[in-house]
Amino acid sequence: MASSPVAPAPSAGSVTALGRQFEELSVGDDGGGGADVGACQPKIETQAAAFLEAHPTYDGRGVVIGILDTGVDPGAAGLQFTTDGKPKVIDIIDCTGSGDVDLSKSVVVEEKDRAAPKVEGLSGRELTLNPEWLSPEANPSGEIKLGVKHAYDIYPRGLVRRLKSERREAWDKEQAAALATLQRAIDAARPKATDAAGRKALENLKKELEQLQAYADQYEDCGPVFDCVAFKDARDGRWRGAVDSAEGGDLAGAAAMADFDVAREWASFGAKAALNYGLHFYDDGRTMSIVNDVGAHGTHVAAIAAAHHPDAPLLNGIAPGAQIVSLRIGDARLGSMETGTGVVRALLEAKRVGCHVLNMSYGEAAAITNSGYFVELANELVRNHGILLVGSAGNNGPALTTVGCPGGTTDGYISVGAYVSPRMASMLYSALPAAQASPAEPENSVLEVPQTTVGQNYTWSSVGPAPDGERGVSVCAPGGAIASVPLWTQQRSQLMNGTSMSSPNACGNIALLLSAQMQKGAPRSPARIRRAIEVTAKPLAGVQQLKQGHGLLQVAAANAYLDACAAIAIEDFAFDVKVTGAGDAHNGASNRMAERGIYLRQPGSIKEIQRASVRVTPRFHDKAGNDERVSFEVLAGLEAAESWITVPDTVVLLHGGNSFPVEVDPTGLAPGVHTGCVRGMDRSAAGAGAGAGGHEIIIVL
Repeated sequence: MASSPVAPAPSAGSVTALGRQFEELSVGDDGGGGADVGACQPKIETQAAAFLEAHPTYDGRGVVIGILDTGVDPGAAGLQFTTDGKPKVIDIIDCTGSGDVDLSKSVVVEEKDRAAPKVEGLSGRELTLNPEWLSPEANPSGEIKLGVKHAYDIYPRGLVRRLKSERREAWDKEQAAALATLQRAIDAARPKATDAAGRKALENLKKELEQLQAYADQYEDCGPVFDCVAFKDARDGRWRGAVDSAEGGDLAGAAAMADFDVAREWASFGAKAALNYGLHFYDDGRTMSIVNDVGAHGTHVAAIAAAHHPDAPLLNGIAPGAQIVSLRIGDARLGSMETGTGVVRALLEAKRVGCHVLNMSYGEAAAITNSGYFVELANELVRNHGILLVGSAGNNGPALTTVGCPGGTTDGYISVGAYVSPRMASMLYSALPAAQASPAEPENSVLEVPQTTVGQNYTWSSVGPAPDGERGVSVCAPGGAIASVPLWTQQRSQLMNGTSMSSPNACGNIALLLSAQMQKGAPRSPARIRRAIEVTAKPLAGVQQLKQGHGLLQVAAANAYLDACAAIAIEDFAFDVKVTGAGDAHNGASNRMAERGIYLRQPGSIKEIQRASVRVTPRFHDKAGNDERVSFEVLAGLEAAESWITVPDTVVLLHGGNSFPVEVDPTGLAPGVHTGCVRGMDRSAAGAGAGAGGHEIIIVL
């Protein structure tokens, strides 16, 4: 797998929020009485603002959110502390290996030299080390490990472009000065070129000028080269290291950093780069990992989910009490694209560090759904380890079947579409109210933001179903925000929009629910939480169901659902739905494979009644005991959402699952897209929700 973050959708440009700019604006509740600053981090739309006002401690505290992205800058605004004073970013991990430094080379500093230690770095520079690193208490052996790293191998591409431009400008100035100096020397030498010696001197100067001019054509900026040093601290047994980011060799006063999760230490590559980094050590000190972000995307995503601004609470993320783990899957060597190895390692690290919910605003198109090792591992995290997965649906709408992988094609992921409200359109994009919009331009063609009085999905938000007929979009959430970005971008915050932004908004709302369940001591399985947000989502009038999924996420309603169903055990079960015998999901061919829905879109499929068999199987933990499996028995009532769908009244579900027939009659339907579903309701538990969820049926005429 190789792709890039779900790119922010088109906007009119970058919008910055420097310093306390927002605090100087007047604040209105809905954009009608001044600047609605709260729309910069939309919370009203999902009921998050009201929920936090009613339950201020259910603000995400106790929840750890994993951000699988381009990396999170630990020094970014709002990412320092949680609402209860805990560190916000508790770990930063490079899952790609692009920041790895080989420390297999080592030297031993003689005891007589340790008061003013010097070693030759792998760059060839002489390095003056901090004597504390060689004190008898810290490093009695005197061993120092050496490595080297090229800056452009780990820097974000945007930063590389800026630094190359700045360095070329500085070089050009020096080059111009040198050329001018040589030209003056040539002019002064001409009158003296009356003898052999004078002519030779003049010729030499001309050759120097010619060579200097040629350098401009041969110019290549390979970037800074950093020496790296490390040692094992005998006081606590931990490895510590430093990077000579100034390229001067002077580390005499430098502080050596341990693994980021030990003391949350980070440094910067200097004022010009303004890029923060931390360290990790592996293989008993043979590898040092330099961990920095490789794009602003990941920090922005993290800030939407959980930023905490004590002095400007309207700019808080959705769950300001939650903590963040940065799981960087963007590979600097590939321009922030991810690899299969990187995303698999990220899932394993998420389990190791104890994440409760993961956000992945990455994705690409995939014809084969719910398949592959990464998908299997993701589904296992949900099923066996209770970790919720949230992903972006994609920015490739408005055509059908444009949802991306993994968010819109994987069972374990909650796929999130991008919603925009009138207050967001006003504050984020300066859109005119609907009454003032020009009749000739009902939509802003640059921003693609509707000028209406009702909310709807962005035009580019990807649309279901998945290629195998599954819904594709689970819910939608606000898909734009002005949130923190790394300082190397030369701004504190930025407007981005896309399902990359709606996904962390939904993730933050889920963190609120998890925080509430933790504090109430209530069950919080992924199936229970997911069902709560899907059942209680608010349907959007005038928005195609395949675009909005179940609707706009409503966190207060979901919390009420969780309270009402707290004692109902079946809420903790998810169900696999497989369909055989109908549909044309595979390139128009007759569907001979088990699919997750019925998708009719070929002329031959809609001219006659289609019959299929639907098998529903409960998902158990892999280590579930025989008693739990044997005791599972649910009488599920079946309900067809549309009159052109026929199903039996009931199906009895046991541990091994059961099948029932479904009949779809598309022959009387008008041209267009028609969607329906079959819902399974647990009739053995009063008040229970949709036990087996909804089996999707999509027809395109």
